[in-house]
Amino acid sequence: MQILWDLRKGLRCARVTHSATDSKAVAQQVVQLFNAGGPQNQNTVLLLLDNSHDSVSEKNLKDSLIKELKASCITPDVPVAIILNCVRQLKVTKIRVLETSLSKREEEAFKEKHNEIVQRHGDRQACEILQTIKKNKRPRKEQLLAFLALVNAYAPGSYIAHDLCCQFFDNESNDLDEFSLEKQMQPFTDILVIFSTQEGENRSEDKHVRMAHPMIAGECLELLTSAGITRSDTTLKLLTDLCRDPMPMYLVKIIKRMLTKRETIEFSRLIEDIKEKEREVMCVSVLKNASRKFDRDPFLPQALARFYYIEMTDYEKAEQWAKIAIKRDEENSFIRDTLGQVHKNHLKKCVQEKTCPLTRILQIGNHAIKAFEEEAEAAIKEQAPEMKEDGVTNISALFNSRGYFGYMQVANTIFYYIVNHDRKWSKVLTKEISPPISFNSCGKYKTFLTDLREEVESKFEFFETYLTYSKPSIDKDEPGYFRPSVEECYSNYLQALKEQKVSTFAGLLHALNRPSNEFDLERATRVLKTVLYSRKTSDDDSVLKYVLANILLSQRNSSSKELKPLEKLQSLLKEQWSKEKYNRSPEFYLLVLLLFWPNGGGASRGRLPRHSRMTYQSFFRSRYLVPLFFLKAGEGANISNLLRVQGEVQHFQVFAVEGSRKIKVSPQNPASVCREGQISFYLGFNIRGPVAYNIRYLQ
Repeated sequence: MQILWDLRKGLRCARVTHSATDSKAVAQQVVQLFNAGGPQNQNTVLLLLDNSHDSVSEKNLKDSLIKELKASCITPDVPVAIILNCVRQLKVTKIRVLETSLSKREEEAFKEKHNEIVQRHGDRQACEILQTIKKNKRPRKEQLLAFLALVNAYAPGSYIAHDLCCQFFDNESNDLDEFSLEKQMQPFTDILVIFSTQEGENRSEDKHVRMAHPMIAGECLELLTSAGITRSDTTLKLLTDLCRDPMPMYLVKIIKRMLTKRETIEFSRLIEDIKEKEREVMCVSVLKNASRKFDRDPFLPQALARFYYIEMTDYEKAEQWAKIAIKRDEENSFIRDTLGQVHKNHLKKCVQEKTCPLTRILQIGNHAIKAFEEEAEAAIKEQAPEMKEDGVTNISALFNSRGYFGYMQVANTIFYYIVNHDRKWSKVLTKEISPPISFNSCGKYKTFLTDLREEVESKFEFFETYLTYSKPSIDKDEPGYFRPSVEECYSNYLQALKEQKVSTFAGLLHALNRPSNEFDLERATRVLKTVLYSRKTSDDDSVLKYVLANILLSQRNSSSKELKPLEKLQSLLKEQWSKEKYNRSPEFYLLVLLLFWPNGGGASRGRLPRHSRMTYQSFFRSRYLVPLFFLKAGEGANISNLLRVQGEVQHFQVFAVEGSRKIKVSPQNPASVCREGQISFYLGFNIRGPVAYNIRYLQ
């Protein structure tokens, strides 16, 4: 807010309020503000996006702004908007005292401030009364102060409606106009703020109450704790005494935020503090009461299930509450993940302690596998936001891959346990041999074990594509343990194929990032050639992998005898194209684009985005699509220097200009396309097609 105030004369400053949840409406208002005064008076809007409330996200707002600018046909000479993304995060930090005494100037300022406080409040501490409060039979004003302190300490920026505060005092006259909350809350009034978000006559109808500052709220909680009134006491009393039906929606959101919102920790800050300063059982009591109070909310029982298995290692109760959470929202894959995590952690504990019999291990493992499979099915059914029909359903912008990953983790744990139990059984799990008679001891889990290999292979191929073509965002990679864990599981279950198997298209691409001693690309090219020409008719998969292997090998070893000339590779693709196959993969169109750029592949440019969306959109969603190739100087597959391509912007669309030909490409950063004109950029290719990177205007 200070930045907005300082820059108010040079820019048009605005703040997204807590009531704004429609990114399209906000984008329209931003463009209107930018255009205020006509085309000659356009000016950049400095927009503060405050996350203290459930409002629009930065990404959604950017996308909506770009769409609104295109629809308005604006060609500005200055940026339309600068977004300040305000992230509030309270952290407890240790303060190191560098000086033990005040300077003369500091002493004078301290005395001056002290005199001012004494003159205003008298020679006493405003919160001194909190130290003598008794837990039982507390006055209403002290109870309400505790509620406000709790809310403002753990959900900064929140408030309680003035009317609700007045009603809490059981005002028998019901005449709220004559009832003075300021008088009732003495001597605490000076640390409270009573305010309105409305202007003019509506101010009196929209009044709210909060603490003067989150730090003051925190200090009040500490004083209450020292008097024997704990955070769990206050939370439980808030749930019973203030949360009465019908409950206002803002208060529901505040309570859920305090109890379920995680930042960089396992649980919410309130639950973490109750766990640290009180007893674990009080965390359970708070979450259990809240789960029963909000009997349709899935996130509270989910938090309780997580607490049971993480902190108390009570897997039976954790399973019970995880199932309650699923029952409340059966279509939410992220809710389903908790049940899988309960069984997975139970399995690990039993394996480590070596106390469970084999049948019990297999039983828990089977439960975990089933839970993760159901989670994966739910994740696939969840449509991406741009695929929604009703425009209302709240769906994550990210595909939930935890079910797939959890499956691989459990399969790996089972593999090591089975092999340690009897090393001969490893060949059964990899299907190198049929199950021996001793394997019958597994009883009803025999089929479950022998089916693991095919599922592991299928999920490994999914992850090869998922992790090679995309990542969480442009500046964020997958966790370091992710790919190694997947590859370890695959390696265990497919030992017999580990040397002979030629990877998927995406796997070959990833192989280029490996050291040459880990993956023999020349040998892989030779194997693919043998596979391709040993068949009577070549199939898409074999052709694509062979062509790709040649492209990759040309970059690693341009003198290899295994390399085929460009014309031969083009001929292979033309042959496949002539078969008029309608369900070709995005990889096919990508290779056509690469090998025939810019003189051919016009049909591929149009079909690649459509086929890519059909094949991968439900998985990639808002993930960043990684550039797989860049256009470089030179001819043929063996290209060396990164090339800057000439292009232009027309109607907010980017084109690469090759002679008289204009080829449409997607801008990697749509916000960089701000006006018509000549541009240059690096041309890259992701799985969706050609992309313009690092766009620069030439004038």
